[in-house]
Amino acid sequence: MYVGNEQLKLNYKRFLTQNPNTKVRVVNRIVLGNNVIDEEIVNVRGREHHQAALYKVANGKIASMTFISSQEDSLNVEKIVQEQLDAYNNRNLEDFVNVFSDTLKAYDYPDKLLFEGRDQLQEIFSKWFDETPDLNCDLKNRMVIGNVVIDDEYVTANGDNFSAVAIYEVKNGKIVTMTFVR
Repeated sequence: MYVGNEQLKLNYKRFLTQNPNTKVRVVNRIVLGNNVIDEEIVNVRGREHHQAALYKVANGKIASMTFISSQEDSLNVEKIVQEQLDAYNNRNLEDFVNVFSDTLKAYDYPDKLLFEGRDQLQEIFSKWFDETPDLNCDLKNRMVIGNVVIDDEYVTANGDNFSAVAIYEVKNGKIVTMTFVR
């Protein structure tokens, strides 16, 4: 949308001048390292919408912001993402891979492509499931923004434990993008 503090100030000044009664309410928050993800209810001109704001903090200041707001709603998105999580925890490769689109793209946040396609997903996770007997992912928190699901996870793998955030975008009943925030 814009780069730099001055452009940020200009855009927000313009927006708030045109929309002085705008209200933002944080209803859920995930913190992972220097990343903060807020689930927000925003009221602009009397109309309410649901969004997520991802903030990266550096040197005590917000260094970047990314907003997720749904372009479409789907009643099944949470169910689809839960099916993938259950298959992951059961190391059921067939069920796990089946919830992803053939054209899946997996990213490191914000946009570093890790791999693409269901074939690569199957290759990577087949090995991971076989070689990680203690593999488990506990869901700590979940946000659903239209067709996007954001999971705050606590993962166990090879004797290690770590927190992670995974962002899933669902279209036509399949996960089409998976983004990991580390």
